[in-house]
Amino acid sequence: MKLNQLSIRTILAGAIFVIGNLSIVLVYISGEIFEKNALAHETELVKQLVTKDINSLKREIENEAQYISNALEDNPPFIKALTERNQKEVAKHLRQRMDFYRESHRDGAINKLFVYSPTFEFIAQSPQSDYPGLITPGMCPRFHAQALRIVSGEKIPVVHGICQSGNKDYLVTIVPLNIAERKGFVEIIALPEQYFSARENQLGMPIQVTLEDGNTIYQSDNWPASLEDDTHLLVTAKLALTSGGSPLEVKVAYDVEKLQSDLSRISYYILVAASVVTILVIVVAVNVVQKTTIDPIIELSYQVGKIRKDQTQLGTRIDVKGNAEVFELAQGFNEMTAKLKASHDKLKQMAFMDPLTKLPNRTLFSDRLEQVVLASRRSGRSFAVFSMDLDRFKEINDTVGHHVGDLLLQQVGVRLVEQLRESDTVARLGGDEFGVLLQNVDQHFASQTALALLESLRQPFEVGGDRLYISASIGIALHPRHGEDMNILMQRADVAMYAAKSEKKGYTVYNADLDRDSSSRVALMGDLREAVENKSFELYYQPKVNLRTQEIEGVEALVRWRHNGYDVSSPEIFIPILEQTGQIRTLTQWVLENALQQYQKWKEHGLNTSIAINLSTRDLQDPDIPIRISSLLADHQISSKRLELEITESSIMHDPIRALDALGHIAAMGINITIDDFGTGYSSLSYLKRLPANAVKIDKSFVIGMVQDPNDAAIVRASVDLAHNLGLKVVAEGVESQDVMQLLEDQGCDAAQGFYISRPLSADDFVTWLENSPWPLQNIVG
Repeated sequence: MKLNQLSIRTILAGAIFVIGNLSIVLVYISGEIFEKNALAHETELVKQLVTKDINSLKREIENEAQYISNALEDNPPFIKALTERNQKEVAKHLRQRMDFYRESHRDGAINKLFVYSPTFEFIAQSPQSDYPGLITPGMCPRFHAQALRIVSGEKIPVVHGICQSGNKDYLVTIVPLNIAERKGFVEIIALPEQYFSARENQLGMPIQVTLEDGNTIYQSDNWPASLEDDTHLLVTAKLALTSGGSPLEVKVAYDVEKLQSDLSRISYYILVAASVVTILVIVVAVNVVQKTTIDPIIELSYQVGKIRKDQTQLGTRIDVKGNAEVFELAQGFNEMTAKLKASHDKLKQMAFMDPLTKLPNRTLFSDRLEQVVLASRRSGRSFAVFSMDLDRFKEINDTVGHHVGDLLLQQVGVRLVEQLRESDTVARLGGDEFGVLLQNVDQHFASQTALALLESLRQPFEVGGDRLYISASIGIALHPRHGEDMNILMQRADVAMYAAKSEKKGYTVYNADLDRDSSSRVALMGDLREAVENKSFELYYQPKVNLRTQEIEGVEALVRWRHNGYDVSSPEIFIPILEQTGQIRTLTQWVLENALQQYQKWKEHGLNTSIAINLSTRDLQDPDIPIRISSLLADHQISSKRLELEITESSIMHDPIRALDALGHIAAMGINITIDDFGTGYSSLSYLKRLPANAVKIDKSFVIGMVQDPNDAAIVRASVDLAHNLGLKVVAEGVESQDVMQLLEDQGCDAAQGFYISRPLSADDFVTWLENSPWPLQNIVG
């Protein structure tokens, strides 16, 4: 019996030995597969990152070139000098543009600007570059021929490529100036190593860039001496330019030595552990081998299989009951998978976190939203989704630079997180757009949270030595009231956000009517874009009467848009849309040019009066507005005293520091400034007394009913007294009856405007009306 028992144990030991060795083989194969999958996953992530970043470089080059071209095109003095071939003036504007560029791009790549005629005759250049002997006009003639075909529509508007001069490579970009009128071309010479150096810093990996002929135009200082071994992963991307033959080849060397080392060490540990287990199971007595050895090995193998199928199982701790050696093996396995999980989490963070704000990105936000939707369907609990967009963020980027804008976004992210619970999620969805997910809330709680977020953003931001003010618009959608699908919820939150932005409400909760308004608004925005491009607007003129002399002292130019299908002839509807889309500056330029041109015609026929023009909030944020106005006055030979600019209280208080600076330059030119809609804003008297204003215009909401409503009359009287005490003239708008006009005269108001005097008239109708008007035109000299 003992012999039989010994024989059985020997057989069992042999079987255990075979099983143990099979386990080692399986563990080894699993380790190899896991190592290969991990390396392949890392490779794919790096390839996607490099390809995306290199492709964005082309857009950056084109956008930077287009920005310089647009800035020159939007500068009437420059276009005038270019048309007249005034080399000195053109060179002066190029110097100003390069000075501005260097101030806003401390490490910028652009080194030189050339301007050519429509037939590529050299006209002028920017000041000396860092390489004056190498960068010369016409040094890249083959690009000129390609650029000439732009005007015939054969090519895309931007021509760029690599050109060599003096054994040095330059990035040449040629952009047409006012292609519709064939004003000429601007040639931008840049140092390609500046762009690629910035990409190297952003990627955190060495790069090498070569031309079609194999010549290297840029190589990182820490580029590996040899790529023969397996220590670096070589990723190649193509950067296609519109000129210069084949695309540039961009190579990135990613150091995978540490990852390979960690994976090899894990495989080694697993193999050692498996060997130890095999030895232990042979030594262990037959009556305990099942519990102390085989079961733990099966559990470990099972976990390895789960990891192979699902990498989220990495880091899952295994509690093994057995002898000390097997327990130690499990501990080592736990430690190794924990390290692998940390590496996996780092890669995951790169894919699901916004690198700028360190907030979740759109992908992670969508995943969390989908999970909350599923959970809410089971529990029946409500949750809220916010779509939030910063107001006027593009102005900040355009004014102080994208670097400051990025720093501002980081601070915005911090403030938003501070206002939310740990269970809530805030994500950066892209650009200046954020998403917020509030779990287990009703509409009241969601609205209170939106108010808290908006209030946190009202405090000024200190960024790079600048004090910046920012506001936001928030759209709210609730589950399940506004939808049970994540895509529908996000779409309806966006609709509510755009409604809040257009109505300047701060936040708006979605309702079905907004969808209809949104569709109409989208169509209206498209028609307005076309109207701005085609300049499909009209100017009307409404006279103002001096109440002391009973004479016409001036007119106000009012813009109208005749648009079939919409009642939008009044600017109250389309001006906010143009401000939101950034097209208001183009319209303002058109109004200034046409109003001053009409004034010049009237003056030639003996009608000498002053003319008032309205400026918007965005106009006051434009640092070039004083220069553009001065240029127009000079072109039309009009005295600045004959021009009056009307600015609302709200536009001034939107950014009072910047507004005071712009108005100071305008007032220094001798232009009269009037504060429009006085009494309806939230201005501070401390700012009002500092404004270089000449007059205030009392809002018509107080004037229309002042005969019937003593409160309105008291407000008007107080406004007149306040303005006179500050040395300001007072104009009342909305005068619709003789009684109102007489009461204004009795209260000491200086001038009046309204339908009682005249509705807004076309230029020809104004001349006809003036011939029969009971109020003569004021005799103005000069």
